[in-house]
Amino acid sequence: MKKMLFISVVCCGFLLNVEAENQTYISSEEINEIAEQTRANTGAIDELKQTIKELQQKIEALEKSTHEEKNNQETQSEIKGKSADEVTKMATSLIDENQTEKARCILEAYIKDHPKDHHCDAMYSHIGESYFREKNYKDAAAAFMQSYELNPSGKKCPECLYKLALCFGELGKKGPMKETLQRIIDSYPKSDSAKRAKEKLKQLN
Repeated sequence: MKKMLFISVVCCGFLLNVEAENQTYISSEEINEIAEQTRANTGAIDELKQTIKELQQKIEALEKSTHEEKNNQETQSEIKGKSADEVTKMATSLIDENQTEKARCILEAYIKDHPKDHHCDAMYSHIGESYFREKNYKDAAAAFMQSYELNPSGKKCPECLYKLALCFGELGKKGPMKETLQRIIDSYPKSDSAKRAKEKLKQLN
């Protein structure tokens, strides 16, 4: 192949033959230089990608913050002047309609403005229920636990603990699940939740 190229170029002139031979030969120094340049370009591209990613994250965070601020303002307007019972009724209706995020916003806004209100424990149980519907068992468990700790003798405590036990089960924590079910049986023996807790323990044993 080289011979055919050589003959063809000679017919066109000696100078062109030399240029053709130089084009087909790359020294090791040139190869190393090309490799180094390629690595440098790759590094620059990776750095640019990282910069773009960080910029996108900042934009998303800003958009989320703006969206949350707008939602907070709308929520404050919606619950202004409403009683705890009215707010709870609004939230539970939204949960039934699968508008769980909006329900949480309403409940959390009320709790923020009335942290000492005796309805807060029930509101946390509804927040837990909203997360439970979303299968966000970690946040649901935290809300149910908060509800229980605010008022261990409250009407919703047995149900909160039962839902807490279910959350532990979904999270793969069978030990805490069994302990919570037993606590319901011991502390609230006459409740419907206690009956369900006994049945659930039988299934686990």
